[in-house]
Amino acid sequence: MDLKRDIVIEDPAREHELFREGPYDGITVDRPLEKIQAKIGEVGLDEFLSRRRNPTSQSGPIVVTRETDVQIYERAMATEVSYRWGRLVRAVTRRG
Repeated sequence: MDLKRDIVIEDPAREHELFREGPYDGITVDRPLEKIQAKIGEVGLDEFLSRRRNPTSQSGPIVVTRETDVQIYERAMATEVSYRWGRLVRAVTRRG
């Protein structure tokens, strides 16, 4: 599956987003996360947020939506069909 992740900084009560960046996949999230952590360590959280605050960060309560099992299954099947269709097209093209 192609899971996407955002880097999110929330307030201590976890009710509001202070910063959001992404989406990243499971592989590409590590480097930006390390850079953000290093910058926060260098300048402090308040300074980091004042420099990098994203206008798309939510100022209200965070709403989390989750995929249902059916949606995950449908996405997986669509990926499988696309993969198999691509293989079929390549095989027919090679015979050409």
